[in-house]
Amino acid sequence: MPPRLYHTKSKTGCLRCRTRRVKCDEKQPTCGGCTRHSVACVYDRRPDSTSPNPDGGLKPEPDTFFQETRERRHRELRLLHVFVTQVCPYIPGTHIPKLLEIWTVGVPEMALGYEPLLHAILGFSCLYEATCKHNVAAERLHWRARYLEKTLQAHRAALGHFTRENADAVSFTTVVITLDAFAHLRERDLSGPYEPPMDWLQLSRGIGDVCKCALALLQDDKDALIWPLVHTSVDTIRMRKSDDLPMLGALSHLLVPVGSEDLRDAIDEEAYRETVRLLEWIASGREAGEPLNIFCRRLMYLSTLLPARYVELLSMKRPRALMLLAHVFAFCSYASEMWWVGDSARQEIKALQESRLLDGPEWEVMMRWPASIVAGEQSPCLLKSGNMEIAVD
Repeated sequence: MPPRLYHTKSKTGCLRCRTRRVKCDEKQPTCGGCTRHSVACVYDRRPDSTSPNPDGGLKPEPDTFFQETRERRHRELRLLHVFVTQVCPYIPGTHIPKLLEIWTVGVPEMALGYEPLLHAILGFSCLYEATCKHNVAAERLHWRARYLEKTLQAHRAALGHFTRENADAVSFTTVVITLDAFAHLRERDLSGPYEPPMDWLQLSRGIGDVCKCALALLQDDKDALIWPLVHTSVDTIRMRKSDDLPMLGALSHLLVPVGSEDLRDAIDEEAYRETVRLLEWIASGREAGEPLNIFCRRLMYLSTLLPARYVELLSMKRPRALMLLAHVFAFCSYASEMWWVGDSARQEIKALQESRLLDGPEWEVMMRWPASIVAGEQSPCLLKSGNMEIAVD
């Protein structure tokens, strides 16, 4: 069965509900779904914006954003240039010359023949500009939403019709959508009840399924652009799976049972254990003194490798799952100088702290390291001589 992005239905309502294809209750100014997930609610369709017909009736005002005009051509050419010259150098893995060439030359060329990838790239460039050009941020975020909607509509259809001809482009479209989802965490409205960033995590986990399908179709096509990404990733991922990889032990206290909490179920316990192992794998990169651009690749893999059961537990807001999410973001804070991270990691940890979802002295101790990063009380780099310096009583 081909991998799927979203399901159910929605042709009206806010942009986010339509993009996710779920029913929107159309409450103004913020619908119930966006309120529940604590995200911005954008109504970009105006059914009441009408003009008279010659016969006395009303007709909708035309949407000119995607009309073939000089303005659109100029806008999209400029956004493509932004992607190549300003966005690509910060994509994890582009410290490798071959991958930089693929992203700056091969992927844009591929996008010219595959609209979902082109729209994904343009939307990602809009998000980049929204973070560094505050005077046009609102406009760029609106543009990004329009391009993302177009991307997901076509991408869902492509996932249902995977072929050898589109496998390479579908794979890169999935990667760009996932990068965009992480970068968009910076724009999350965290003022209401805390909701985990499930869209990002579910998209990230979907990368593996998409790539497996693509690689099966492209196994005889050694010129496919996805292969260099796979080959340069193998050593890093193999290192995580190696039986010889030592557990640092610094995070083992994150598995200590708390009262009658959720470690009685063997499946849940294994999901938490594997998540902690992944966090220790991330920590090993810091311990080894990896340059930031290499360490960022680990961060990108982390969200794709999280156990499915852990993601389910997180969606249920289980306290241990939320506490481990805080540690995921604590490691992401190492990369705060990257535009696609910025202050989002600290914002997520702070929102978790203020949510009161982790009340109790035991959770307080386990949250001490992420909390210290938010407070700026100590350096994010806490690795020393093979152990993580975390103050616990």
